[in-house]
Amino acid sequence: MTVTLRNPMIAIVWLVFLLPGRFVGMRLDLALAVAVAAVAGATLWTKPSSWESRAPARRAFVLLGVLQGLYVFSYLYALAFKGAQTGPQDILDLPRWLLLGTFVVYLIRHHDASVREATDSAAAAAAYASWFLFDVPGERAYAAALCLCYLLLFSRSKKKYVHAAAAAVSFAFAGARLGWSAPADALRHVRLSPFLGWGPGRYELLSPAGQYVTWLAKDGALGALLIAGGLLWAFSRLLRDEDDLRRRAALAAILLCGALLLMSGPYLDSFRLLFMTSFLFAAVHEHGEVRG
Repeated sequence: MTVTLRNPMIAIVWLVFLLPGRFVGMRLDLALAVAVAAVAGATLWTKPSSWESRAPARRAFVLLGVLQGLYVFSYLYALAFKGAQTGPQDILDLPRWLLLGTFVVYLIRHHDASVREATDSAAAAAAYASWFLFDVPGERAYAAALCLCYLLLFSRSKKKYVHAAAAAVSFAFAGARLGWSAPADALRHVRLSPFLGWGPGRYELLSPAGQYVTWLAKDGALGALLIAGGLLWAFSRLLRDEDDLRRRAALAAILLCGALLLMSGPYLDSFRLLFMTSFLFAAVHEHGEVRG
């Protein structure tokens, strides 16, 4: 018997959503990113994609390539002029934006209805198993909240309200303290290198901060502005492509939910959570295109 996978991205969706939390440390999170980038690179090399997807994919890769260059420059600048401490963890984290760029191009060019269906099912499964899937309370709350918004507002499952209720329970009992997180250590590093940041900063930025403060500390004001610009471009495109007012309001709600949650922790520093977030928003966009 031969089993054919319509799109290799489906396997990545299930892996990202359902990989048990105890297996996802820093090194395994990086290994996941490398494995995803390898699949992405092989697929991009061997399988064609629609012409319509190539222009946005090219723009996204250019932006992420610039961020990669800035990330390396920030790291070298911090070593040379700020006396930054460094080690193997920083070196391993250096290709972050390159790995992400490969994934984003892959997502834009090869996401289809089958991947959206897999995301629908995987989000529902994750809603019931969040305690097993995420060991860190903040990450558990972040994943549960996004799955809740997606399942409630965009899922096509006949049992979406049941799944959303499970996600709501997971979020309520996640045990996370949510709110603006800007520890003194992170703010001190922002003040010491406001424009260029510190690069990976694994041996400098020891106190976890919210995502926005973390971007300022690692990528500096220049990198943070590029990240903000890229996100605004992507989100404005999502909103612009949606002509139904109720769905546009639902999309704005899930965007606002994600933006507020990122104040609490650097959740998008985790490749796993970043991939999960990307799949959810890509599914929202695919849902709108199919519906339209």
